[in-house]
Amino acid sequence: MSWGATPAGALPASSWPFQLVFIRSQLCACGGRYTVDTHRVVPREQDTLERHAVRCRRCAARRSFWFDISAFHGDPHANLRFEELRALFHDGMEQVDDGDLDAARLHFKEVAAREPWFGLAHYHLGMIAMVAHDFDAARHHLKTAAAILPMDPNVHLALADLWALLDDEEREARARAVADSLEMLVEVDAPDDGE
Repeated sequence: MSWGATPAGALPASSWPFQLVFIRSQLCACGGRYTVDTHRVVPREQDTLERHAVRCRRCAARRSFWFDISAFHGDPHANLRFEELRALFHDGMEQVDDGDLDAARLHFKEVAAREPWFGLAHYHLGMIAMVAHDFDAARHHLKTAAAILPMDPNVHLALADLWALLDDEEREARARAVADSLEMLVEVDAPDDGE
């Protein structure tokens, strides 16, 4: 699925930085990363949208990402709220590193609640739930992460691990095959040239 590909499918966004993070988290079908060429605000009667025209750095394919920016358009504090989310996510990662998964889960849960399209928060919630053997929550969060980050091999590997724990060999094999295919495509070590 191509999230935000049309105005009708515009993704709700709470800040400008979130839009850029979301675009950077998406990969082209060739495995390349996108860079923003142009963007424009499109005021409409019922909402305000923003269109980002992007191109793939690997194959030069072009596409658009549409965001509904009604929630923050004209709000001078929107970027500060994203910084709060970024700090919460960072704190959650530090707590994972420290082995405090309960505290990390609370941070990731708040990030996902405030910004439902923050795919990495769902990924980490799924991983923590899997460790805790809360397989329903793991399934929910990892499937959500896969829907938001469909080209991320790590998400598909996590799903494969979940299916293995649930003795679902068919789903495990499919998820591993997807992860292996993506691993070959994705620019894992491509330098971020600041575009």
